[in-house]
Amino acid sequence: MDNHEYDVLQNLIAENGVYRPLFEHHPDAIYVMDLDGNYIYTNPAVLRMSGYSLEELRYIDKRLIFGEARLHFRSPYFQQVLQGGSVQYETEIYHKDGHAIYLDVTYAPVMKEEQVIGIFGAAKDITSRKQANEQLMASEERLALAQDIAGFGCWEWNLDTQELTCTDKFFEILRLGHDSPQIMYRRFLSQVHPEDRTLVSESFRKALDEGHIHVECRLTGQHHEVRNVSIRGRMVEVVPGESQRVLGTIQDVTEQRLMENLIRESERQYRMLSDTTMDLISTHTADAALNFLFASPSLKKLLGYEVEEILGTSASSYYHPEDYEVVQIYLQSILYSQEQHTVSFRFRHKQGHYVWLETSGTYTPSKMEGISGTVVAVSRDVSDRKFAEQQLLESEQRYKSLVEYNPSGVYSFDLEGRLFNLNPVAEIQSGYTTDRLQQTHFTNLIDEDYQTAAQEHFNKARMGMPQNYDTVLVHSSGNRMEVNFTNVPIIVGGQVTGVFGIATDVTENKRYLEQIQAISEEYNLILSSVSEGIFGMDTHGRGIFINAAAARMLQLPREQFIGVPVQQSLVQARADGEAYAAGQNPVALTMSDGISRRVTEDVFFRRDGSSFFVSYQTNALYDREQIIGVVVVFSDRTNEKAILEAKESAERAAYAKSQFISLISHELRTPMNAIIGMSELVQDSPLNEDQQFYMEIIRQNSEELMRMMDDVTDVHRLENGNIKLEERTFDLHELVESVYELFLPVAQEKQLALEKRVDQEVPRQARGDMMRIKQVLVNIIGNALKFTDRGTVEIIVGVSHISREHGMLIHFRIIDTGIGIPADRLGELFQSFSQVHQVMNRQYGGTGLGLFISKNLIELMNGTIGVESREHVGSTFYFTIPLKLVDNEQ
Repeated sequence: MDNHEYDVLQNLIAENGVYRPLFEHHPDAIYVMDLDGNYIYTNPAVLRMSGYSLEELRYIDKRLIFGEARLHFRSPYFQQVLQGGSVQYETEIYHKDGHAIYLDVTYAPVMKEEQVIGIFGAAKDITSRKQANEQLMASEERLALAQDIAGFGCWEWNLDTQELTCTDKFFEILRLGHDSPQIMYRRFLSQVHPEDRTLVSESFRKALDEGHIHVECRLTGQHHEVRNVSIRGRMVEVVPGESQRVLGTIQDVTEQRLMENLIRESERQYRMLSDTTMDLISTHTADAALNFLFASPSLKKLLGYEVEEILGTSASSYYHPEDYEVVQIYLQSILYSQEQHTVSFRFRHKQGHYVWLETSGTYTPSKMEGISGTVVAVSRDVSDRKFAEQQLLESEQRYKSLVEYNPSGVYSFDLEGRLFNLNPVAEIQSGYTTDRLQQTHFTNLIDEDYQTAAQEHFNKARMGMPQNYDTVLVHSSGNRMEVNFTNVPIIVGGQVTGVFGIATDVTENKRYLEQIQAISEEYNLILSSVSEGIFGMDTHGRGIFINAAAARMLQLPREQFIGVPVQQSLVQARADGEAYAAGQNPVALTMSDGISRRVTEDVFFRRDGSSFFVSYQTNALYDREQIIGVVVVFSDRTNEKAILEAKESAERAAYAKSQFISLISHELRTPMNAIIGMSELVQDSPLNEDQQFYMEIIRQNSEELMRMMDDVTDVHRLENGNIKLEERTFDLHELVESVYELFLPVAQEKQLALEKRVDQEVPRQARGDMMRIKQVLVNIIGNALKFTDRGTVEIIVGVSHISREHGMLIHFRIIDTGIGIPADRLGELFQSFSQVHQVMNRQYGGTGLGLFISKNLIELMNGTIGVESREHVGSTFYFTIPLKLVDNEQ
C-alpha cells in the first residue's frame, strides 16, 4: 500500500472522520485493514469480543487467534474483496484467554476513486446462536403502510368575484387570522413565496382550460417562516348563468418534505454499514413518536416488514402496550445523557406476534435547520433468551408453590441422606429449623425401630425408584408422630442428584379409623342384641335394613323385606283400629318433614293378618343434610307386663340407632368425601410420572370399592328378580382368552402358573349372555388366585350334548392348588356374605358375595354349579350352562 492510500484510510477513521461515530458505539466488532491484512483500526467491541487490543493484534502471532489449521483461511476472501467484491463467512477464533468464539464475518472493500484502498470488516459474535436451527417464518402478504392522515384545508374560488371561500384549516395553514371565510385571491397570492408566485398563478390559470389544478409551492408566514404546501383543485360544473367555481384543498407538507430530506440523508450515512450487519439499524426522530427515518435491510428478516412499509411510521405504535412506558423512560434517558443505553422491549411482527428486541440507542443532534436531532438504534432479536428466562421463572415459581405451600412436610436430602432444606410444615413436624438440621442425617429424625426400613427405602429412592411407606418421626420434644412418607428422586440432567421426602401426618387418621371401626362393631352388636325391632326404609318406601328382633316380631324374613315396598309387608293402624289417611301416618310424616315422632300405642299387622300393639319412634336418616329415609324403632306392647322393660329397651335401641345413623351418615362420609374430593382435584392438575404412580394406587383401590358396590347391587337385584339375561352371539374361545389375559399379570405377580385348556370339540360361536358368563368366571378364577399362594390355577372348558334342537352344554372347571376348604364348611359356600375362612379373610379380603352371585347367575341361565375341595390341597369349582348353537357352527 502506498502512503497516499494509507493516509486516506487514516483520515476515514480519525476522531473527526465520517465513520468514527458509527464504529465506536456499534455492538459488533468493526475494524479496518490495509491491503496486506494489517489492522489499522478496531472499535471497542473488538477488545470486548477477542480480548486483544489494536496494538496486540498488529504484532501477535496470528496462529494464536486463528489456529494452525485456519492460519491462511482468510486468503481467498481477501482476494475477492481486493477485486472489489464483498464477502460474508463464518469462522472460529480463539479469545485471548483461550476459549473459542464463533463469528459471522463480513468483508467489504474501502473504495477511493474506484480503487480498493483497504478492507472494512464487521464481525458478529454468533457463539450463542450456533445451535439455532430455526429462522423466522417468511412473511405473508405485505401489510398496508400505516401512516397518519394529514390535515387538509378546503377552499372555493369564485372566478367572477375572485374570492376564495375557505375553511378554518385553510387560514391555519396560511397562518392568517380571519373574521370571515372569504379572502381575495390576490391576498392569498401575496402569501406565496415570491419565487413560486408565477408558478401558482400559471397553475390557477390553467385550471380554467384543463379543469383541474395541482401545484406545490412555498408559503411565507407573518414571521417569515417558510412552509411547503400542496394545492389541488377541480372545476365545478355550474348551471348556466351562475359563476364559475373551482373547489380544492390545501395541505401542509412541510414535515413530509423535511422527513424525505432526513430519509435521504440517513440512507446515505448508514447504507454501507446496514447492508453488512444482521442486526437492525434504524434512525428515528428524537421525539415521543420515534418516527422511522431509516431502517436496514435486516428489518425484513427480523420483523417481516419491507423497509418502505415502515419509513415515516411511529415506532411507538408497534410496541407492546405493557412496554410503552419502559421505552419512553429509556428515550428520555438517552435524550438527556446523549450516551448509549440498552433497553429490552417487544415489537410487533408483521404477522401479528411480538418479538423481543434488545436495543442500543444513541441520540445524535442534527445539523439540519428545523430538526432537533435523531436517535440511532441497533436492535437484535433476544426472543430465545427471554423465553428461557420466562421458563426458568415459571419453573422456580412452581417449585416454590409445591414445596413452600405444600400441606405436607417436604424434606430435601443429598445422596448421602443429609438434610439441606425443610419447608415450613416440615419444621413444625420435626420441631427444628432448616439451619439446625443442615447436614444432619435424616435417620436422626426417625424412631429407632423404623430407621433400618427407612434407610432401605432411601437407598432405593436414590437409585431412581420412588418409595411410599409408613414410619414414625420423633419431634424435638420427644413426641412421636405417625407419618406416611414418600421418597422421590431429584433428577437433574438425567442424573439423580438428591431425594425429596414428603411426610404426611396420619396419626389422627389412624386413631380416627380405629375408633370408627370399634364403634361400628359395638353398634352392630347392640343392634343385633336389642329386643326392640328396628327397620329402615328409603324415600321410595322400600326396606333397606331390618334387625333380628323386628324380623321375628313381624314374622318377616329379611330377604322379603330388603328392597321390597314396606307397605306390602307391614300394615299399621291407630290403636282403635282406624286406618291412617294416605301419607298421614307418623313414618310418612317424618319422611316428609324430618321431625322425629314417638307413638306410644299403635297397631302393626303381620303378613298372616295377625296384629299386635306396638310403641315406636321414627327418625329421619340424613345424607349431606338431605333426607334419604326413615328408621323405625318399635317394641311389642301386647304383653302389658313387659311395657316398662320394652320402654327401657326401646330407649337403649333408639340411642344406639341414633348414634349408629349419625356415625354412618356423617362421621364416615365426611372424611370419605374429603378423600374423594381431593383425589379429583389432584387428577385434574398436571402430574409427573411419580404422581401418576401414586394416583394409580388410589385408582386401584377405588375400583376395588366399586367392585364391592357392584356385588352388593347384583345381590339386591338377584334377590328381587330384576336381572334379565341378554342373549347374543359371541366367540366362546375369545371369552376364555380374555379372562385368561385379564388374570395372567396377577398370576405372574404371585409367581403362579395360570393355564387354560379349551377342548377342540368346543364350538367357537355360541349364543347366550356373554357378560354374565364372564362375571362368573372372573369371580371364581379371582378367588382361586386369591387363595392360592403356590402352584397352579387351571381353566378347563369342555362340551357335551351338542344338537341342533337343544344346543349344547358347556362345562367349565377351575382347578387350583390353594388352601382348600374344610369338608364341614362346604355347605356354607354360595351364600350371601359367607366367608369360610373368617380368620384368613383379614389377609385376603372380600365381601363373601362373589360365589352367591355366581350361583344365582348360573341358576338363572338354567345351569348348575358345584365344588370339590380338600383342605390344604386345593379346590375344583365347576359349572355347566346350556348355550345355543350358531347356524355356521351347526
